[in-house]
Amino acid sequence: MKRMAYWGCAMVSVALAGGVFYFYGFSLRTLAIALVLLICPVLVVWLTFYLAQRSEADIDESMRRHSRHDGQ
Repeated sequence: MKRMAYWGCAMVSVALAGGVFYFYGFSLRTLAIALVLLICPVLVVWLTFYLAQRSEADIDESMRRHSRHDGQ
């Protein structure tokens, strides 16, 4: 379900970036807006994966600490 949301967000941002060029033409301002629209989903996906990976690492560390404590 999350992957569908990521792809949907990416498609919407690509459509908006293309629409900016279509409706307003090519200029430095529209290029900057299009780049921001295209970077946002990438940052959201990266941040989500980073936080998930960090959470798993924290859980693993806590489990190792807990198992060492029980073994003593």
